[in-house]
Amino acid sequence: MHRLLASTCLLATCGLATAQWSNDSDVNTPVDDGGTSPAVTHSVSDGDGGAWVAWYDASSGYDVMLQHLDATGVSTFDEPVLVDDQTNSSVQDFELTADALGRAVLAWPGDSSIEVACVNIDGSIAWTNEFGDSGAFLGQAQLAPLPAGFMALAWAEDDRSVIQRITVTGAAYGSAVVLDIGGTLIPADLQPSGGGSFIASFVHYEGFTGPKRLKAQKYNSSMAAIWGLVPIDIFTSGSLQFGNYPEFVADTEGGGVFSWYDTGGSSLMARMQWVDSDGTILMGTNGMAVTTETSMVHVGPRVCIDPLSNEATVFWIRQNSSQSSSGIQANRIDMTGSRLWGQTGVSVMPLALFTGCLDLHAVQIGTLATGSWIIDPTVGDNRIAGAGLDATGASAWPVTPVTISNASGTKTDLTACPGDQMLVTCWVDDRDGADGLHAQNVNDSGTLGIDAACPGDINDDGQVGVDDLLAVIAAWQNPYTVDDLLLVIAQWDSCD
Repeated sequence: MHRLLASTCLLATCGLATAQWSNDSDVNTPVDDGGTSPAVTHSVSDGDGGAWVAWYDASSGYDVMLQHLDATGVSTFDEPVLVDDQTNSSVQDFELTADALGRAVLAWPGDSSIEVACVNIDGSIAWTNEFGDSGAFLGQAQLAPLPAGFMALAWAEDDRSVIQRITVTGAAYGSAVVLDIGGTLIPADLQPSGGGSFIASFVHYEGFTGPKRLKAQKYNSSMAAIWGLVPIDIFTSGSLQFGNYPEFVADTEGGGVFSWYDTGGSSLMARMQWVDSDGTILMGTNGMAVTTETSMVHVGPRVCIDPLSNEATVFWIRQNSSQSSSGIQANRIDMTGSRLWGQTGVSVMPLALFTGCLDLHAVQIGTLATGSWIIDPTVGDNRIAGAGLDATGASAWPVTPVTISNASGTKTDLTACPGDQMLVTCWVDDRDGADGLHAQNVNDSGTLGIDAACPGDINDDGQVGVDDLLAVIAAWQNPYTVDDLLLVIAQWDSCD
């Protein structure tokens, strides 16, 4: 069954989409990437049901590329936006977010500066700017959207961190904040926390082989530090995995929820910490383990927040002691540190022998906590899977995990973000003999493709009537058939 997706187009002038959300996990939706060699993907909601997707084009100097998917899964641009034409032989990670106006904002380490660009929804470049000391090592650029199109930008500059507020036109606003507390301090993540404030997290260590710890600070709209003179400790013993810069989420009350896995004990353990809006540590000096199970390895935690209850859902990778078998586990934790889904959480994907789980993401879709990941077996093609859990820990989808992509080939660089009542995933795979970008939605009902909540609503306007009948006739056999006509008649007025 086919449905005309662009409900805002006139029947006489709107052509059929060349690609839209697929309802087949073997097919998925191709992203118009210009036929390049994509690597290191990022995605973010545009705030209007669609998503921005960015990547490096690895075929020629790691160019910075950008595409937009509308709410129906259609690539907005026939060719992706070339944000920066580079000639590098290697690159660091980059950052992508959307500002309050829905524009894409990207930041990446260039040859001698931290480069930042803002792209309008029509693909034109709104502004570009450069930051940082050209004589220093620059890296780990992070962004947070602020009200009225302003941005917060952080980056590493040698062994210190620098934070700069940016205006809606890309200009520096006020003086940069420089954090030099001894040792090495590198930004890990930035998140807005309401009213023009934002929270920054950092990885701190003394010496190359020293333990890697998380710290955090909150800044108000005037760039004044709120949580004391220096960043506070998220945990004080143990260590992050080398090279790990964990992301965190802001809660709904001006605080933040941080997750990481500790390498300092007898086994790897996923942990989390909650900091309230005043900077008070709520889960002890070392945070809390997300599970009481100690016979298994627990790594790679990712967190999302329920906007109604302000409770956190953490997904993580559960492995046997040799890490040769993997599964996905989840738990829901409130601000008091209570494990709401039991002491060990709930099983999202059972432990599978000779299987790895990669690129785990947690995304809140309304009241659903969703996880998505790559299943990587030792033998055979890998797959992409996902799950949606309600507030009780029960699966909200008919199948758990749901198969997001079952296409043959190798899949890498999975990214995920919220869409319009759906999870949007994007990744790189080589199903066509060369690396290319593919995307897939999962509706909040657990289905792929366009969620036919109103069968017969061909033009997607929320009702079945004359306009739907005319849409079928106008596109008769391309793609609509007599089955579509009969469906419209059978469902007449059914969605009013």
